[in-house]
Amino acid sequence: MSHHVTISLTNIDQDVKVSASEMELEEAFFNIMNNGITAMERGGALTITSEIDESKQRVMVNITDKGKGFSKDNISKALAGVLKSEEDGRLAMGLFLAKYRVEQHGGDITIQSKVGKGTTVTVALPCVSS
Repeated sequence: MSHHVTISLTNIDQDVKVSASEMELEEAFFNIMNNGITAMERGGALTITSEIDESKQRVMVNITDKGKGFSKDNISKALAGVLKSEEDGRLAMGLFLAKYRVEQHGGDITIQSKVGKGTTVTVALPCVSS
C-alpha cells in the first residue's frame, strides 16, 4: 500500500538537549511516526512540533496524524503491547516499544485520539542543562 504523506516540522528547538541513546530514541520516534503514517491510508500530513515545559524541565515532542484514530480502550491496549493489527491480526507493538524506550530515558508517552479524526502522541523527555 502506497502512502503519500507530508511530514512537517514546526517549533522545533534545536538547542534542547536530552541525555539519551540516540539509537533508542530514533527507534521510538520511528515507531510512532510509522504508526501515524500507517493510520493515514489515503495519505495526509504528519506534523511534528516541540515545546519546552520550563517548570518541569522537560521537552515535549508532539507527533500528530489525521488517521483512523484510537478508541480509549485501544490506546490502553497499544501502550500495553496487546493491540492486534486489523490487517493481519498480529500484535501491533510499535507504540509499546516506543513507550518502553522513552521510559528507559526517564520520559513518558501520552496519546490523545479521536476515532476517525486522528491521533497526537506526545513524548515528554527530561532536558539536560547546557
